[in-house]
Formats: sequence, C-alpha cells, structure tokens
Amino acid sequence: MFLKRRGLKRAGIALLILMAAGCTSPLDLLPTATATVTRTAAVTVTTPPANAMTPVATMTAERKVSATPAATQRKIPTMSLLLRTATVTPTKKVTPTATPTATSTSTPTPDPSLCNQAEFVADISYPDGSLVEMGTRFTKTWRLKNSGTCAWTADYELVFFNGSQLNGPIVQPIGREVKPGQEVDLSINLVAPMMPGEHKGSWKLREPGGQVFSSDISGFWVSILTQPKTPTPVPLPDWKTLKQGDAGVEVLAAQYLLKMYGQFLYTNGTFNELTTKAVSSFQTNKALPATGVIDNQTWMALTGTLVLREGNDSGAVLALQNLLREKGPAPLWISGVMDKATFEAIRAFQQQEKLAVTGEVSVELWQVLVSK
Repeated sequence: MFLKRRGLKRAGIALLILMAAGCTSPLDLLPTATATVTRTAAVTVTTPPANAMTPVATMTAERKVSATPAATQRKIPTMSLLLRTATVTPTKKVTPTATPTATSTSTPTPDPSLCNQAEFVADISYPDGSLVEMGTRFTKTWRLKNSGTCAWTADYELVFFNGSQLNGPIVQPIGREVKPGQEVDLSINLVAPMMPGEHKGSWKLREPGGQVFSSDISGFWVSILTQPKTPTPVPLPDWKTLKQGDAGVEVLAAQYLLKMYGQFLYTNGTFNELTTKAVSSFQTNKALPATGVIDNQTWMALTGTLVLREGNDSGAVLALQNLLREKGPAPLWISGVMDKATFEAIRAFQQQEKLAVTGEVSVELWQVLVSK
C-alpha cells in the first residue's frame, strides 16, 4: 500500500514536471476539435446619381464557421474572430446648381397702329336729327377721347371727309395738345343749306404726317334736318295797278300772262293801246268790269289759278323768271322752263322778303313780286 501511494506520488510529480516543461495540460492530450468562426462585415458604397443628395451604402455581413477534427489530441476549444473593418470613402456631395434663365432687357417696340386712335364720347351740340332753319349759322361740337398711345399736338387737324360740307371748313387745326386718355371738345362753324330735308357731313382727324383717323370708318358726323324759317307775318302790299302809259318789268310780266290766256299783244314791257285792249278782253272773259286797267281783281284772275311745277314751260314761267331776275337776290337765266335754278331763285327771294321758304309759286309770291 505504501509502495502504491509512493508510486502515485512519483507519477504526479512527473506530470507536473511535464506540464511545466510544455505548458500542456493533461487535457490537451485528449482528442480535440478546433472551431474557427469568421465574421465578415462588408460595406459597399454606391455612387449616387447626379441628382442624389447623399451617398448610398450597402453593408453585407458574412459569418464563417469551420470545424477541424484532431485525431490524437484534444485541445481546449479556442475561438478566433476575424473582423474586417469596412473603410468608407466619402463621396463628394454634389449640390445641384440651377441654370439661370436669361432675362430679356430689350425695350418692346410700340405698335404704330395704336399710336393715333380716337374715341367718340358725345355730341355736345346738335345731336343727330336736330331741326335747323334753312340758312341758319350754327356750331357743331363733338367730345372726343385720345384712346391711342401718342399725344395729339396743336398741329393735328380736323379735315372734311365726305357728305354735305354745310359751308364748314375743309381743314381746321385742333389748336391744343391732347394727351393719351384725355378728352377734348372740338367745334366747327356750319350753315344749314337752303334745301329742306336731311343733310349729313363727316370729318376726321389728321396727324402732321398725313395719317387720317377716327373712331369710326365714317368719321365724326353732323346730321341735321333743315326746315323753312317760321316767317313773321308780314302784311302783304296791295297789288300794283298798271294802266296805259306804264312801263317796266311788271308790264312785261302782265303781257306774258295775257298772251298765255290767248290775248293778242306784243311783249315789250310797254303798256300801250294794244295792251289796253287785251286787258279789257280778258276782263270780259272773267266777268270783270272791262276797264282796261290791271287792278287787284285782274291780277288775282291772272295768277290765282296758276300751278307751276318743275319742267313746265309757258308764258307764266317767262313772267316769273323776269320778275325774279329783276327783284331777286341772285341773277337768273331766262329759259322759259321751270328748272332747279328757278326754284332756287324762288327760295332765295322768299327768304329775302321774310316769306315762308317753300319754293312754291303762290298768289302771295306773285303779289310781292309785282308790288315790290
């Protein structure tokens, strides 16, 4: 027993010596398995697109486990860890830069068609259809607006365009400056025609370069209705009495009228014996006293039933034309025909004598013509 314990003691000492010499544990002599674990971390950096603001990184982790059996020795399991360090290379951050848009600094060219423009605002006087007595002087006024982009200078003009001029100006400067957007009253002096009815005339504006313009293709117009002046009642004079020995245009007119009624005599403006006989014969035919003197009753019988129209030709027309040429305000050609010139002469005479201007041949007209 003693020897057995002594032997074990020696064996233990020997074991300690071996361990001290090789630093090997008895357990190391047993069959062992060695495990190796490998962990790998990988980072992949992807370059971002041009419009990306930050880089994109993709990380991949790898774990590797391996086991190696040992045939004769067993070692204490050891574990080794391999860690690969990922290195991230920073990518330069790209900041998008906006491309500047070119700004035009050129001054727009003004449209020349908008330079001279006019807008009609109102008729200040004599609106369309106004009644005006024939021969009356009146002033037409328009209110216009400069609706263009150019100022109207004092050299701009009102110019007659078409229609009835109404004795108005062909050209008249506006005489003042009118800036764009401003209104102005422009006037022209006119005279109503001696013909009754509607009369219309139009004017436009003209700039110094010659361009004519207005708010309407027809221009700015005046449209009036002329009518005869309302006469002041004038007492009619007595008929002029004619007898043998008288002479003049009144005798000549009476001779033309007597001849028209079929009497035989000479038309020479002299009241002679032959004329006296013709007057007496006419008076007898009209149931008047046969005195041979042309008095009120005889004149009424000579003129009272006469109707003269345009185109008529007779002794009465010759009598009328001779009286009008002698006593009217304007010269008249003796044609023996009722033409436009004769009617104009009638109106002129009626106006001169303050009669109703009708252009008609009436008993009153004959009475004034003979007695004047």
